[in-house]
Amino acid sequence: MGGEVTSGLRRAVWERVLTEEEAEAALRDLLELPLTLTSDGEIAMQALSWAGRLQQKRAYDAFYVALADQRGAVFWSADRRLVETLRQQGFSRARWIGEI
Repeated sequence: MGGEVTSGLRRAVWERVLTEEEAEAALRDLLELPLTLTSDGEIAMQALSWAGRLQQKRAYDAFYVALADQRGAVFWSADRRLVETLRQQGFSRARWIGEI
């Protein structure tokens, strides 16, 4: 998780969406949340399957989809195309952040 979030925050700074200070504050806030990290073989297998179903070159998004699927959680994304593809695949708990 840390690598993905840190990379996203860095990209936001690069694109001048956030300042360095805002990115650092956001990362500090995130690190203070009482999160439970997960990493197991079953999630990896499901992610590989989802990446294939989504016809993705890499499995980054698929890990998050697999985790949401396993936990019965809603999957939120800023990637509208991904959400539409998930819905076409029958994943009804996919939500685009623009729907808020």
